[in-house]
Amino acid sequence: MLPELLGAFRRTFGGHELSFMLQRSTALVAAVRRGDLDLAVILAMTPDAPGTRVGAMRLRWLADQRAADEAPGHYPATGSGALPLVALEEPCAIRSRALDFLGTAGIVVSVVAQSATLDGVLAAVRARRGLALLPVQVGVPAGLRELSGLPPAGHIGVHLVSRDGLADTIMHASVSMLGSFLASPAPGPNRSRFPA
Repeated sequence: MLPELLGAFRRTFGGHELSFMLQRSTALVAAVRRGDLDLAVILAMTPDAPGTRVGAMRLRWLADQRAADEAPGHYPATGSGALPLVALEEPCAIRSRALDFLGTAGIVVSVVAQSATLDGVLAAVRARRGLALLPVQVGVPAGLRELSGLPPAGHIGVHLVSRDGLADTIMHASVSMLGSFLASPAPGPNRSRFPA
């Protein structure tokens, strides 16, 4: 999603110099509150999250393509019989949701790998360490496949947080652009609009 999202920001604010910070939501909100950033796009599970809700992304259970091919409909368990989960380090609302949904379904889970970054989570999933619950808007990342047979995990909200004093025109244009982007239909299963 990132290349298309950055391209949309550049088209919307073509007359302005843009710089981007890729970070976890809590760090981005703190940077906006300090005035280091004008805007932050964050993911949020609760309706009382900071900023303006501009849309939502579906949470999907993803695994390495080869593991999904070998075990369609489910993922091979660990030696102890637990479902291997790859997740972001705590605190992480998506990790908490994954553990809650699987636990409620009576599925024993073991967090076998964790990372501070999405790239680290994707690398561990591609290395067949386990499966991950991730927000996906515009197709499944290359080399991965969505797993069926696990509890539906719903959606996560996408919020736009702006610094105090930011021009209303910039905020409104950003809300409109992000809302349109998130409302656009995603491509079919296992297709990606961005390179691996």
